Amino acid sequence: MKLHWALCSCFLLGCHDEASTLGRFFARDAGEVCVSAQTARSFEPGALPVVDGVQELLPKSFTLGDFRFSQAYKYGFEALPSDWSVGQGAYSSSLAEFGRQGLEVADGHLKLSLRAKTEGEPSRTDRPFWGAEVRGPVAFGHGLFLARIRTVKTKDAILGFFMSTDKFTPQGQNLGWTGAVIDLTDSPQLRLVFHNSALNQHFSRPGPYPQNVDPDSAQWHTYALLSLPGQVSYYVDGQKLHTFTGVDAAAPWSFQFTHWINRSEGVSFDPSVLPVVGEVDFVAHYEVALCPAAE
Repeated sequence: MKLHWALCSCFLLGCHDEASTLGRFFARDAGEVCVSAQTARSFEPGALPVVDGVQELLPKSFTLGDFRFSQAYKYGFEALPSDWSVGQGAYSSSLAEFGRQGLEVADGHLKLSLRAKTEGEPSRTDRPFWGAEVRGPVAFGHGLFLARIRTVKTKDAILGFFMSTDKFTPQGQNLGWTGAVIDLTDSPQLRLVFHNSALNQHFSRPGPYPQNVDPDSAQWHTYALLSLPGQVSYYVDGQKLHTFTGVDAAAPWSFQFTHWINRSEGVSFDPSVLPVVGEVDFVAHYEVALCPAAE
């Protein structure tokens, strides 16, 4: 699959007075010891202790091997954060156009919908459906990115959970998109991706669901991406699916969610299944104490 990840023009989501302070930044404990880049690159992460899907019960910190992770950000979607933006346009490989029409917050959840366009809606004529893409601020360093998600698995519909960033030269030239993705598809397996346009790095592989997770159920699950220098790991409900090593996983990152419809050759999408909604209950980021050389 060719990736065309660059966001077109974006506009800010509706403002929320508490967005700049709600569940935001927690100070690290005094005397915390950093971890070197060499240690980070050789580390082999295992299962996560952070698996509880109730955001109120998420720990403020935890340890994994030699690393100590501290909660730096947590947001439950009672309203749309003012510093998140909505994608406009479409991937070349998607039948759905991105826009605010596919995005809402209701019942305490961020909802990304796929639906058919109605007559008279201003939109692109070459994309018959609405999808959704939303992206947080590029403000997070290496560490653990969590999202509690549920969706109904639908043929050719893809709900992606990203940590992403755009790389620029010192002169401001955009070198393209870099990031890690867990794609929730109609397959019995997840799709795990790491992509770096600037270095022409692209890794993709299927990610089998853990044995205790029913891939066909529309239940809440906690998905996670672990970013460390030189590697990215992928998780469902605390169980590791895979680690890509030898990658340029340089921070800072943003949270990103995308709901779209595959238009690859040979795909015949059935619009009768619409609307399809993917929901996000909360996101959280745990930063890791890396020595300055690790960045």
